[in-house]
Amino acid sequence: MVVLSILSTGVLAIEMPNDELAPKFGALQSFSPPQRIHSVIVAETGFYPDSIMLFKGERLKLFVTGTTLQPSCLMIPSKEIFLAAEKGIITEGEVSFDQIGVYEFFCPSKRNIKGKIVVIEKKAQTDKIKREVASKNKVNQPWYPKDDPGLLE
Repeated sequence: MVVLSILSTGVLAIEMPNDELAPKFGALQSFSPPQRIHSVIVAETGFYPDSIMLFKGERLKLFVTGTTLQPSCLMIPSKEIFLAAEKGIITEGEVSFDQIGVYEFFCPSKRNIKGKIVVIEKKAQTDKIKREVASKNKVNQPWYPKDDPGLLE
């Protein structure tokens, strides 16, 4: 709770609360893993989108809906996820991927449609390639007009 008080000089002062839950300087903090959000539409012709890409360790939040009155779903058997896809209703679920690889999702009632979740390793910041500046002169020796005989004619 923030306390407002007026000093004798007429200046408004704000007194900040002593919050014991606030992190202390230099204290270790734990953060939740990043979350990626995707919507998937289940139709007669397939999943839209049928391919989702994310990094290892990310949480995936899925919002699933259908386009027809026929029963359909989205299942990820390796993660024990089942989300019903009904027309006009949005179902949501969350799953995390700690291993790289390709994970399939499908619907048993629609045997001909499948999708995949591709989990890749995120490169560390030190793996970036150092790029040269295009305008930077890469020649060590300066150029003079006398070096080019075509200019002196």
